[in-house]
Amino acid sequence: MQQQPLNTVEVTVQSNRRDFRRTLCAIYQRKIAWLRVAGAVAALAGVLALCSELPVVAGICCIGVVTAWTYRWWRVELEVRRLPPSTYGPTTFRISEDGVEMETAASRRLVRWVAIYDVVVTPHAFFFPAPGHLGIVLHRRTLSESDTSAVEAAIRRHREARAARRQRTRQ
Repeated sequence: MQQQPLNTVEVTVQSNRRDFRRTLCAIYQRKIAWLRVAGAVAALAGVLALCSELPVVAGICCIGVVTAWTYRWWRVELEVRRLPPSTYGPTTFRISEDGVEMETAASRRLVRWVAIYDVVVTPHAFFFPAPGHLGIVLHRRTLSESDTSAVEAAIRRHREARAARRQRTRQ
């Protein structure tokens, strides 16, 4: 970790498939909660079809149940397998007054604080979501205690600044 001027925090991490699986599971868990309900409805329809002696309909409902209840697993696996090899290389994150910047050997991306609607902190990662795309994800696994506390302090400063801006606009 390097402390740079203007309250910039810089950390370099190397993510692996497990990190991306955890991240995608957390994302899909929120997005597809309705599939559990759809699976339960398909199961109920399958039981009713079986009781009505409609084995073809019951079989189709069974396929729907399996698909709905395993979607989170196989969808995540497909997404992780599609990631390019450069994804697993060293990634440098800079958190500054401008926003959150992610730099790899292949690309560089900056998401400004005004575009980040809320920072989500989980035991496994820091999510910096932005409208229109995934945003930036900083995995915690390879962060030291000092890196983690510096990132948390930067997030706290951002939240305080955003609250102060909101307070000024209300007055």
